Amino acid sequence: MNLIKQLITRILAITAIIILAVVAYCAWSAPYFKQLGVLGGVEIQQPKMPAINCWGDSLTQGAFGDGETYPKALRRIIARQLTANGYPQSVPVVRNLGISGETSLEIACRGGLAMRTQSPIRINQGERQIFRITADGGKAVSILRLGDTGVNPVKIGSVVGRLDRIDDENHYTFTPTHVRYQDTLPKNSRVVTYAAAHYRSAIPVIFIGQNGGYSNTADLIRQQKAIIHNQIGAEHQYIVVGLHTGTAKQRTALEKKMQQTYGDHYINLRKILSKNGTKIAGIKATKEDRRMMRAGMVPASLLADDHLHFNAKGYRTVAKVIYARMTALKLIRYPLGAQSIVKNYYE
Repeated sequence: MNLIKQLITRILAITAIIILAVVAYCAWSAPYFKQLGVLGGVEIQQPKMPAINCWGDSLTQGAFGDGETYPKALRRIIARQLTANGYPQSVPVVRNLGISGETSLEIACRGGLAMRTQSPIRINQGERQIFRITADGGKAVSILRLGDTGVNPVKIGSVVGRLDRIDDENHYTFTPTHVRYQDTLPKNSRVVTYAAAHYRSAIPVIFIGQNGGYSNTADLIRQQKAIIHNQIGAEHQYIVVGLHTGTAKQRTALEKKMQQTYGDHYINLRKILSKNGTKIAGIKATKEDRRMMRAGMVPASLLADDHLHFNAKGYRTVAKVIYARMTALKLIRYPLGAQSIVKNYYE
């Protein structure tokens, strides 16, 4: 009898230890999980949604949008979806990494395209040496020409510090965060931006090329892929947004190559908006809208007065298109049982 009591006591003690261990683990791991979902009455933990990095120029930054941007609108749609399904605290980070006026090359360099110094950099106490940077392929780099989003602090070789562009000839200086008495970084040292180093576990949305910066379609694809391939374990989790300007005839060759390269990960924004832009926006097409749409152009009602940038309605419409495609590709995964609130917008 005593043996049975001792055995029961030990079993209860072991059970209590296991329960405490499970509780402790759940408490420790809570920051890494979303709220609980339910499957067959058993509670399961859903992984956190990845961040979304929106790479681009003024069309991403939100010029002429009266404070509206497509990244901001995209986050609102996701938040509305999660709130409608009971998960208001699980909204992911949506980063606006747009800089007005930047070329595709400059954006790609911020997002992961390899850059290298063109001369050795001698680092001495109180001394800053001037040097140039080129992208892989030998093209001169002019990051920091129009903004610092995602750039500083950079890492050159093994040294972290601040990169400054000091003139229009693309000369740079580098100020290490921690200066040793003397250190020399060799020629061809790799230059890595903050975003390229720290924003890698995310879904990139790449909307680049309106300001040039590429020699041909293959070069633009190379730049886009540099951002995609910089993501950790996420080569199939990305969106490439096509140029929205021009007519169907003017964009045929570019759009065909993009579609062949990226498949459903490519959004032919010009084509979608020229066919269904006013419908997606929930507005009535004007006579001018219909004329432009017949030519394969984005309707005027979605554009600012310059007919290049979007207005607030246009940015919200772009966000809807991107959100729907991301959801269709299962790039955005909601808790079990969640119902979509935005329809898919394909060509």
